[in-house]
Amino acid sequence: MNILLLILYPLLLLISCKSQESNMPEECLRNHFTAYNVFKNEAKLDFDMSEDLWYQDSVGITQVCIITDMQTESIDTTFVRTLKYKFIDMRKNWIYEYQNLSDTAAIAAKYAKADNVERRLGGWSFFQSKRKSTLTIDSLRFICDTTLRGVPTKKYTFIQNNNGFRTFVEAFACCDRKGTRFQYDPVIGIAIGCPIVKTTYFTDDRRFGQTIREIEHLSNVFPDSIKKVFAAWKQNVLKNPVE
Repeated sequence: MNILLLILYPLLLLISCKSQESNMPEECLRNHFTAYNVFKNEAKLDFDMSEDLWYQDSVGITQVCIITDMQTESIDTTFVRTLKYKFIDMRKNWIYEYQNLSDTAAIAAKYAKADNVERRLGGWSFFQSKRKSTLTIDSLRFICDTTLRGVPTKKYTFIQNNNGFRTFVEAFACCDRKGTRFQYDPVIGIAIGCPIVKTTYFTDDRRFGQTIREIEHLSNVFPDSIKKVFAAWKQNVLKNPVE
């Protein structure tokens, strides 16, 4: 039996955040990621996973999931499970890891953002990447007004160019979410005037959606259990500073 363990990077390094602070006091979201294998004109689900996010006043918590692919001669089974949770203080650039989402959970690891080596990645980064993007777009086109999960959105298509590799992309912008730091492709969002909350990357022949990302807004108010976690983990930062 061959087991492949894949720790998902912040949406395969395709996600970035706006540097500005959110205008919303609390945000609860779910980050969906779906991938398909396309072979001989047939799309087969590779994996479907989601990670929960919470944000308040320059502090964020992100769930980090892993995908385990278990293969035998006749069966290929994919499992998704929670690996850990990351508590990120953006003012101090400190990151704390926990094994479970509880106000009594013990700190499993702590480090500064500068020490965020590859093995510590995963979940939503919250930090704006300082690397110069190699992505450019052309043929941006407005398609129609529509809805996504009952929320009014605007549908666009464009061609993404990454070092000569061109991909047809379908995107949904949500103008009701202006001010949120959670969005995909912020350069496009700025051009449109509304944050991008869903993208589908198509195969070369544009027949199949191969990679789908979506940010689902859950609430602007934390449940009591999350408020307890935030309060406890903020105290842990004061008691256990990163040295």
